[in-house]
Amino acid sequence: MRSRRAPMPRLPRHTLQVSAEIVRLHDFRLLSDTIENLSMEGALAGPSMPAAPGEKLLVSFRVPRTNQWIDVDATVARVVDGRRVGDHGRQLGLRFEPLSIHQRQWLQYVLQHAPPAPPSARPGRRLKDESVRELVVGSGWAHSRFGQMLVRWWEK
Repeated sequence: MRSRRAPMPRLPRHTLQVSAEIVRLHDFRLLSDTIENLSMEGALAGPSMPAAPGEKLLVSFRVPRTNQWIDVDATVARVVDGRRVGDHGRQLGLRFEPLSIHQRQWLQYVLQHAPPAPPSARPGRRLKDESVRELVVGSGWAHSRFGQMLVRWWEK
């Protein structure tokens, strides 16, 4: 019998609105100017111009509260067309190409100061108040103003 490998867990995403320039590599056309959430492996950019999965992009954004810029190649991993409930227009899920050590350090600095992104609704997923509360409490953000606001919003 062959053993099945468990899928690698994805790294946590963090809610962070950052001004950015996201351009298509082959024609340098601006696709988006905002990053809405960020992880060590990629980002969610939106609203955006149309793009196809697999397209190569150049992402450039300033590290918040610093003068440091991160420039990284990325690939469109997912296109959110904005048709589902909870979507906020067209967005692009980006997967970063391997980062340099210097870029990884700056990105880690950004992410440790940003709140975790709340889970988004997906087909078949059932979110309960308890799961959101566990996410917030387990991450240590329950005592922050943002964490308390997130729990109050979810309980409405």
